[in-house]
Parts: sequence; C-alpha cells; structure tokens
Amino acid sequence: MTRGRKPAPQAERPANPVGDAAPAAASAAADEMAQRSAEIAQRFDDGLPYDRTRMVNEARFYMGQSADAMLEAGKRLIVLKENEPHGEFTDLLETSLGLNKRTAQVMMQAAVKYLSPSLMSKAQAPALLGLGRAKLLDLVAEPDAAIEALAEGGTIAGKTLDDIQAMSSRELRAALAEARKKLTSKDAVIAKKDEKLNELAEAEERRRSGTPDERAQAQIDDLADTARAAELAVRRLVVASVSVTEAPVSDATALAARQAVEYVAQLLASLITEHGITVDLAEMVAPAWLDATPTKAG
Repeated sequence: MTRGRKPAPQAERPANPVGDAAPAAASAAADEMAQRSAEIAQRFDDGLPYDRTRMVNEARFYMGQSADAMLEAGKRLIVLKENEPHGEFTDLLETSLGLNKRTAQVMMQAAVKYLSPSLMSKAQAPALLGLGRAKLLDLVAEPDAAIEALAEGGTIAGKTLDDIQAMSSRELRAALAEARKKLTSKDAVIAKKDEKLNELAEAEERRRSGTPDERAQAQIDDLADTARAAELAVRRLVVASVSVTEAPVSDATALAARQAVEYVAQLLASLITEHGITVDLAEMVAPAWLDATPTKAG
C-alpha cells in the first residue's frame, strides 16, 4: 500500500478583533432598529406588520377628516417615516399624499403630543381633543406640560379649556402670540438683570483680586455710577416737588412737596455727619463768593 504525504496542517486564522466586532455591532444596531420599529408599530399601528400601501391609503383617507382623523393620519405618517428611507419618505409625502415636509412634521408632532399616554389619562383629555383640528394645530407648539395642565383644568395664555372652546381659531392664535410676547419681554428683563449681576460680580472680583490700578478704577467707577443714580433721583424729586408747589391741589400737597425735599436734605446732612465726611454744607449752599461786594474802581 502506497503511503502518501500527510496533508499540511492548516494555519490558524489570526484573531481579528476589528473584523469580528463589526458584524456584532451591525447585528446590535439591526436589533435596536427592529425593536424601535416594533414599538412604533405597537403604539401607532396596533402592532400590525408594516405595509407601505396600506399606510399611504389610510393616511390619505384620514387627512381629509376631523381632528381625530388628523391624529390618525399623523400616526400613519410616523409609521411610514420609521420604516421608509429618508428620501423615499419625502417622495411619498409629495407624490402619494400631496404633503410638504413641514405639514407632515406638524401632523406627526400632533399625534405624538395629543395621543401620549400621560395626556390621555387626564380627565379633560376628550374635551381637549374635541377642540377641533385648527385649534389643536394652534396649540401644538405649546410645551407638553402646558397641554397636560390645560387638560387638568389649568390654563394656557390665561385661557381655560372652556375659554378656548368658545374662542375662534384666530382669537386663540392672537392670545397665544400675546402670551409669547409677554414671556419674551419677561425673559429679556431677566437676561438684563443677569447681565447686570454679572457686571457687578466682575467688578467685585476686580476690587478683591485685581491689580492696584484695577481696584482703584473699580472704586472710582462705583462712585461715579452711584453718584449719577443719586443725582437722577434727587433731580426727579426736586422737579416733582416744584411741579406740586407751583400748582398744589391743596395745602396738604404743597406741604408734602416741601417736606419731601427737606427730608432728603436732612438725611444727607445727617449721614455726612454720622460717617465723619468732611463737607462744608453751608459753603456749598451759599458760597462766600456769592456775597462778595464788587470793589469800586478807584
């Protein structure tokens, strides 16, 4: 019997951590996507298998109906978006449904907001959904917490659910716009206060740890700012007092005007004396040069 050569042993394939990890990562990503799709299907499509044609037809049907139907259409759009590639989803919106991207986004946002479990558990949720399509779209930009508060008997823009029910969509939009305007103004005031506080903090830091020149300048700036504020306040007091004195409604108002000025003058004199500040008030009020008699030429 002829004895052949033994086959050469196969070399072991070296481990490739990168190559081995890639399929695992892809598999994990696929599993995550599948889980998300299943959750979307369960929440917005009763757990049914995805069917593009069915979704498009049902979305088209609901788009022309009531507020409830609009939310149902929004649910179908969510399912379509989850299962279709981005470009194909956009094409479906335009070619099959006649929707632009912005309108579709608002409808999906409305479905997510108004059909959330937390909102649906509120006692007045049915009344909220009964506001109608236009008003629901007017409210869709409001925070979720505000919508839930409204469904619990609270208000939005100072309006209760009953108030909103009695309003037209135009009146609701105007009320919301006015509320946002006030909120923006309030935010601006808060931002200005924060800016001032930051400036004060920076000035305090310069006074505390700056160079001698920086600390000296900070003190000078503080004194100048305070002096300007005090000057403005005193000028306003004097102008108001003179206005009342020149045309008093009664003797009492004339007396009050004089006493207000005297009070501030006395307070300033008392504080100067209390803190030992050297100020010749008499000289400042009536300088000697005012009484100087002109010398006659010889």
